[in-house]
Amino acid sequence: MKVNMRGLFKVKNNRIIKVLWLAVFCVLAFTLSPLSSAQADTVYVDVGAAGGGDGTTWALAFQTIQAAIDDVATVADDEIWVREGTYTLTSQIDVDKAVYIYGGFPTGGDPGWGDRDWETFVTTVNGNNAVYHCFYMTADAAIDGFTITGGLANGGSINDRGAGIFIEACSPTITNCTVQSNEATTLGGGIFMINSPSTVTITNCIISGNTAGDGGGIYIYSVDTMITRCSFSDNGADNGGAIYNRTSPSTIITNCTFWDNSLNTGGEGGGICNSGSDPIITNCVFSGNNTDYQGGAIRNDTSNPIITNCTFSENDANYGGAIFNYASSPVITNCILWGDTATTDGNEIYTFSGTPDVSYSDIDQTGYAGNGNISQDPDFAGVLDYHIVAGSPAIDAADNDALPDDLADLDNDTDTGEVIPNDLDDNPRRFDDPATGDTGNAGVLGIPIVDMGAYEYLAYTVEFVANAGGSILGTTTQVVPHGGDCTAVEPDPDDNYHFVDWTGDHTGTEDPLTVTNVTSPMTIYANFAIDTYTVEFVANAGGSILGTTTQVVPHGGDCTAVAPDPDDN
Repeated sequence: MKVNMRGLFKVKNNRIIKVLWLAVFCVLAFTLSPLSSAQADTVYVDVGAAGGGDGTTWALAFQTIQAAIDDVATVADDEIWVREGTYTLTSQIDVDKAVYIYGGFPTGGDPGWGDRDWETFVTTVNGNNAVYHCFYMTADAAIDGFTITGGLANGGSINDRGAGIFIEACSPTITNCTVQSNEATTLGGGIFMINSPSTVTITNCIISGNTAGDGGGIYIYSVDTMITRCSFSDNGADNGGAIYNRTSPSTIITNCTFWDNSLNTGGEGGGICNSGSDPIITNCVFSGNNTDYQGGAIRNDTSNPIITNCTFSENDANYGGAIFNYASSPVITNCILWGDTATTDGNEIYTFSGTPDVSYSDIDQTGYAGNGNISQDPDFAGVLDYHIVAGSPAIDAADNDALPDDLADLDNDTDTGEVIPNDLDDNPRRFDDPATGDTGNAGVLGIPIVDMGAYEYLAYTVEFVANAGGSILGTTTQVVPHGGDCTAVEPDPDDNYHFVDWTGDHTGTEDPLTVTNVTSPMTIYANFAIDTYTVEFVANAGGSILGTTTQVVPHGGDCTAVAPDPDDN
């Protein structure tokens, strides 16, 4: 067995993203020791290649991903590097070997791993509505850094599902991919999975604009699934606009967003439809999901999900604007359910049968008093911005004991048994606001107490520092909530000095200065310079001056010497 050592972690957009699912028996200390002396091969693919190459170099690259898969050895951990561009399919890509397939390499030259950037060098696999599945996966492979679009699963049997990616009897890893605008007539417009022996891992992906009968974005059928840091938007289906989760023993959804997913007439679960499944859903936002029937955001049927530190708002349904329960008893803790609507009943939660356990949550609906629950405006930061602001009743008001384990390893320390450390922004999950009294349950973890909702309230210290030659008028140390504005400060030069500029975490020459939309701690310096004077030495008729006749001299400084030089006679 070999351990792939390529790019275990990638730092992008100020956050660390885990880009590979590691096999067991790895030793992690930011280096890995392989368990076998065999060396993984790298095979190259370039849609613009001349053709006839053997894939051993960029100059001899294959033109198609399928040719590269067919060429690699059957042992695990071989890598396929794919150049940017659009790979238009005439037949599906069969991934039947445990290879790592990486998109995002730039055109031209001989790019290495450090040149890879899947966001800049977009690598698109386009089914062009000509294939039932863009990728058909039957091996524990990894797909990383692709846009997958144009799959059309409108055939019979298995060819009516999984238009973007079809996963069967394997446990692959999908990372840094955009799965968009795929269509299946029955199940899983974006991704369909079935009979996987271990966990299917989907991380840092965008699932958008896919459609299907059930599970517009993803259809999970009896598969353990780990979905982390993904966004689901504008997917559509009859049931389960973003995800349909059917009889799945373990589905873990962490730090994901669900925006504007919708259902056809009579649909169930605008965001997620759980059927015979008990998922763990943590640090997620559900907004704008809708159906004209049951469960604008989530519909539970014989399912008992654990929903912790999630925010529901602006979802809509006939019954259960946020959540609908049928023969289901979800555990809902540390959540905000506010501003959802139901045409008939249950703006936030409608339970046909079952006993939901709701505690330490802010819920815009009667009937849930006690158990740490409140019903007060959570004070969101703005329209569709579900951060909470200073003074929110959700601050320090939730239950530390309800925080789940870090099953998704959000901080990449390999400790999945610790309490989840981060919120949806990957900021610290527990942050004490000294201006707010603690109303939640500190539990065994003690202070600080976690906030309600997907985002922890954070306040940042902004320091204004005057360098030599002046001072600053105004409050020089300010504590500002996330997204808030500082009060104005002004540079104040000493006598015989003048203000030059601001440097540090803000640059400019504003006077006065108001820093807006603060989203991190900041230190800002005011710079001053001494006043200077121009000294001109002018010779009248009959002579000249030796030395520098025009000199710029700082206040209190000395000129360099000059001497008169008379003309002859």
